[in-house]
Amino acid sequence: MSGSEDEREAQSRNPRAVGCGTAAGEARGGRRLLVHLPVLLPIALAFVVLGPYFVSDAVPVSGDLLRLDPLFRPHLEGKLGKTWNPNQGDPIKEFYVQEKCNHDAFRAGRLDLWEPRNLCGFPDLASAESPKLYPPAHLLHRWVADPADAWTLDLLLHLVLGSLAAYGLFVQLGMRPGPSSLGAIVWMYNGWSQCWMQYQFLHMAAWLPVQLGLLERAMATGKHGWAVAAGVVGAGVLVSGHTQIAMYVFLGCGLWVAGSWGAGRYGRGTAARAAGQLSLMTVVAAGLAAPLILGHLELARMSSRSSDQGWSLVAGQRLPPEQLLRHVVPDLFGNPRRGYFLASSSDTNYIESQSYAGIATLFLAAGAIGRGMGASGGLALALAGLTLCMAMALPVYWPFYWLVPGMDRLRPSRVLFLYEFFLSLLAAQGAQRMLSDPDRLQRAARGAGGLAAFLAALGVGGFVAVHAGVADPSSLLPNYSIDDLPLGLPALVSCATALGFFAAARLRTERLRALVVGGVLAADLAAFSLAFNSWCPRQLLLPRPAAVARLQESSGGLRVTALGYTAFNSTLRAFDLPDIRGYVSLWPRWSHELLSSIAGSPGHRFQFNDVMLERLDFRLLRALAVGFVLSETAIESTELELMARDEVFVYRLRNPLPRARCVQSWRTVATGKTLEQVLNPAVDLATTAVLDEEPGWMAGPPLLPTLAPPVSIERDLPDLLELSAITSGPGLLVLADTYYPGWKATVNGQPERVLRANHALRAVPLRGSGKQTIRLWFEPTSWTVGLALSGLTLALVIASAAWAVLRAYATAPTREGTGRSPS
Repeated sequence: MSGSEDEREAQSRNPRAVGCGTAAGEARGGRRLLVHLPVLLPIALAFVVLGPYFVSDAVPVSGDLLRLDPLFRPHLEGKLGKTWNPNQGDPIKEFYVQEKCNHDAFRAGRLDLWEPRNLCGFPDLASAESPKLYPPAHLLHRWVADPADAWTLDLLLHLVLGSLAAYGLFVQLGMRPGPSSLGAIVWMYNGWSQCWMQYQFLHMAAWLPVQLGLLERAMATGKHGWAVAAGVVGAGVLVSGHTQIAMYVFLGCGLWVAGSWGAGRYGRGTAARAAGQLSLMTVVAAGLAAPLILGHLELARMSSRSSDQGWSLVAGQRLPPEQLLRHVVPDLFGNPRRGYFLASSSDTNYIESQSYAGIATLFLAAGAIGRGMGASGGLALALAGLTLCMAMALPVYWPFYWLVPGMDRLRPSRVLFLYEFFLSLLAAQGAQRMLSDPDRLQRAARGAGGLAAFLAALGVGGFVAVHAGVADPSSLLPNYSIDDLPLGLPALVSCATALGFFAAARLRTERLRALVVGGVLAADLAAFSLAFNSWCPRQLLLPRPAAVARLQESSGGLRVTALGYTAFNSTLRAFDLPDIRGYVSLWPRWSHELLSSIAGSPGHRFQFNDVMLERLDFRLLRALAVGFVLSETAIESTELELMARDEVFVYRLRNPLPRARCVQSWRTVATGKTLEQVLNPAVDLATTAVLDEEPGWMAGPPLLPTLAPPVSIERDLPDLLELSAITSGPGLLVLADTYYPGWKATVNGQPERVLRANHALRAVPLRGSGKQTIRLWFEPTSWTVGLALSGLTLALVIASAAWAVLRAYATAPTREGTGRSPS
């Protein structure tokens, strides 16, 4: 045991040194651990929110979307009960289906770079909304047999991780354990993260405080190893499932470091250090995530989003001002028991602009404002205000729009989650001041009581005014009726906040006060979370309708499509039925143009990432190997024959073309004229291909159209196709699959080019006659180069970590009784 006063003082300043090798130190270490017991409160809330799914026959994916889908409606009516899906589509339409497909591939030991079942195929990884490279998701789907269980466990783990990370960061910033636990509750259970709980967005909400904490350590110590660690975490953010939000995570880190330097938190003369640490973090993150980033950039240049969207389009996706009231008043989000919600189709009710901070949260944050709030408190307030203004696309957004690469393609409203983070930090600092000063808590209690009285009076007054005929029931806000006493719930929440704060102010110890205030936050935010995140009975999660079962048995490799909303765009993908429609963030513009033409005109009912057919061009449908059409209503056409009427009408297309066929005739036109030729009825797409370059292996004109030999698909995997055919002469193998750079081919073992045919499809030249064995595989350059960069970056990270460990070991002081020398 050391008796030195200097050593004891050093140990008190260095918590890691406390308790090393002594019984007294172990006792102090145990007491120090007990100090951090408040972190159990936000962790417990994760089990409150998601625990019921582990003990019931339910999964945290709403079934409301399926209720809207005629293909599934008969299975759900009368069985699902009243559920509430605030996202109005994406969880089932895209994300859960995507997770299920990833789950099946991972369980089969595959990492598919290409998705063949949507949009006639697209580069799935390059779309940057698939967490295929995200290690936790990958491991969970490999280890957990049921995809719904893997989904639920993923959410639970990230709620716990985010709570721990936020708590650790707030403690690192100098806040006591009690206030830090309250800040952690605010961060992981605020309206923004709970709105997006069914998305990969929660991954980034969990890792943001980890990345900031490592950056804080890097700036405080000047050691680059912490910035490298922040870069490793940043790489996980980049591959976790949504590039746009990942960019906002890095923007938040940059704002925090720049603001801290400007506020003098890191001392003077540290601008170069701050820039260096941020750059190192970014380089390491980009290097480790290079396979995804390079593929995403490659696809972005070829997509319909490649051009500048313009300020007017970006500003049109701002946070509407009236959402600020909904940010405070919970019932204005809609009430599932009343059966209404702020529909995603309305500009003022878009789900990505939703946020519920909570009344208790805002009172805690207000408690931080004033004298003595400190540099970090002032910085949190400034950044919360800045990011809120950015979400509303106010002029403060202009410098970011013009100067930060990629900001001209992001939705301003999505920066709201950074505002929520800085608000949680502000709430933690306000809690620290209020918990140590009961008078502040009493003033907050009086303020919450006044707000409760005001809201109650407003609700009662509105009710009386409506029934007296002097006010319009919907005059206050869209989708909101003061006739229904909707202000009763916020008045109740404000009253509960006032009572909780008042009770906490009368308690003697800060720990008890923190527990009571934490209970108020939990009642507010966790109750909102439980109401906001709907559920679906497991047996109703993507049930297999009779029409789907029939198509699975008889599709014969042909594609299936649907008119209108008969089946949502990616739903059929979950049943391994290939569709020409789809729902992805980015896809090649030539595919977009061809599919748009089926709907009548380029761009018709096509936004950036959605495909919806309202009419049928049978000539193009055949060219895309469509053999079946689903429709909610009867279709009168001689091109179709009714196959069955199950939940919907199932039609078989007469004389469909196979997915792979040989042609011996082609037309070569300029690149910009290929779509015009494809749409020309005089061009028989069954026997002729339209190319934008000569095959280069035949002198003279192409042969006259002849009966095409059949093509047999021997092996069909997402990234690999093996085919065979017997030809009588030179020709082309045309695949009704999307053309994209990175597809490679061999014919009879010899390398061959993959051409773009019929504006958006793939073709392989067949030079000779006789048996032809064709092999195609997807291996984009962005993937191979990205893997090389990722491997190099990983090697450098490991080498730098090993060097730091060896250096620390070599320079460690000799310990008495250990015999260790400085060498």
